Amino acid sequence: MPHIKLYIERKFANDKQKADEMIKIIETSETFYELARNVIGLVMLCSLDDVSTVDNAATLYRAFLAKWAAREAYRVGKSTVDENMILSVWQRIAWQLLISGRNGGVTISSLSDIFDKYDKRREVVQSPVIQSLLLTTSPSDEPVVDRFVHDSIYEYLLAAELVERLQGTLHQTTDALEQDTWYEVNEFAQLLMLEWDETDCARVVDNLIKGYESRRNDNGSQGLLLRNKACYYIGRLGRQSRLASSQAFSFLDKVWHEEQTAFVRQSIGFARSIAGLSNAVTDFVNEMRDNEELDSLNRGYHLAYYGDIKGQNPPYHDSGWGSWQQTRRALIHRFKHDSDAKRNSRTADLYTMRRFLETRGEKPTSEEVEAVRAILKKLGSYQADLRPAIEKECNEIIKL
Repeated sequence: MPHIKLYIERKFANDKQKADEMIKIIETSETFYELARNVIGLVMLCSLDDVSTVDNAATLYRAFLAKWAAREAYRVGKSTVDENMILSVWQRIAWQLLISGRNGGVTISSLSDIFDKYDKRREVVQSPVIQSLLLTTSPSDEPVVDRFVHDSIYEYLLAAELVERLQGTLHQTTDALEQDTWYEVNEFAQLLMLEWDETDCARVVDNLIKGYESRRNDNGSQGLLLRNKACYYIGRLGRQSRLASSQAFSFLDKVWHEEQTAFVRQSIGFARSIAGLSNAVTDFVNEMRDNEELDSLNRGYHLAYYGDIKGQNPPYHDSGWGSWQQTRRALIHRFKHDSDAKRNSRTADLYTMRRFLETRGEKPTSEEVEAVRAILKKLGSYQADLRPAIEKECNEIIKL
C-alpha cells in the first residue's frame, strides 16, 4: 500500500503520530484497507477526527457528510447545524436528480416534503451548507442543481433515500422500487439495511410482497422493474432476518413457480440462490441452460449491475456489444471471497462467467483460471449437493 502511506504521510506531515496511527489502522484492518484502496475513501478516512464509528463504506460516507456539514456551518458562522435536516435535503435532491434522469432541473424549493417536515423553507433554500455539496447552473436567487460534487456521494445519498422510502408506506415502497438504480447504489443500500433490526426487516419484506402483488399483472416497464427489484430485496432481507425469513422464502418459492416473465424470473432465481434455498442454484442454472432469453437476461443483468451498460433501460439483454471488463473483474472478485451468500451462488457465478466467455469467443485469463482452480481446491468445504455442479462449471471454464 505504498500510495496509501504516501498520501497519509503528506496529509499529516506535521503530525507524525496521527499519520502512524492511521497507517496502522489501515494495515491491520481488512475493512479499512478496502475503504482506503479507493481514493475518495482514503480522503474521507483521513478527514475524520474519529474513525471508531466506521465499519463499512456506508458509515464512512455518513460520518464524512456529517463532518462536511459541520465544517461548512462553522465557515459561515454557525456554531451548530441540524445534520439530520441537511442530510435529508441532500437525499431528496439526489432522489429528484434520479427521477429527472440526472439532467438537472432540480430546485431546492421544489422539495416540498422537506419544508413541511422542517418548516425552514428560506433557511434551507439559501443555506450555503446545503449548496456546498452541489454543482449548480443558472445562478440566480435559487440556483438549479445539476449534480453533486462527486458521483459516489450522489450514490450514497440515493441509497440512503431508497432505504428510508422502503421503510415507509406501501406507496413509498412501490415508488422507490420503480426507480432504476445501479451497482454502487445497491451496494450502499445493502450496507444500510444491515442496520435494520428484525422488526424493520419483517415490515419491509411484508411491504415488498404487497408491492409485488399489487403489480403482479403489470408487464409494462415499471411493473416489471418493480417486481424484479422487490424479489431481489426480499431475498436479501430474508437471509438477514430470522423474523422475515419464513415469509420471504415461502414467497420466493411460490413466485418461482408462478412468475412467467423472464426478466422477473431472473431476479427470483438470483434471490433464491443468495438465500440458500434448497435446489435454488440448480433450478436457476438449469433453466438458464434451457431458456435462451433468461440466459441473455442474466448476462445483461451483470453488465448493467456492474456498470458496463449503465444508463440502459431495463430489462437488460446481452446483445454482445460493448466491453464487459468491469463485469469480468467483478466476477473474479466474487470468486475470491467466501461469504455465505457468494458461496451459495457460486455455481451461478461460474456459469455466468463461462457463458460470457463462450458468447464472446474468448479464453479465460490466467487470473481467472487461478481463481477457478482455487475454488476446486476448496470444493470439499461446499455443501455436498452443490459440489458436482461447481466442479463441472470450473472444469468447463478451464477447458476453454
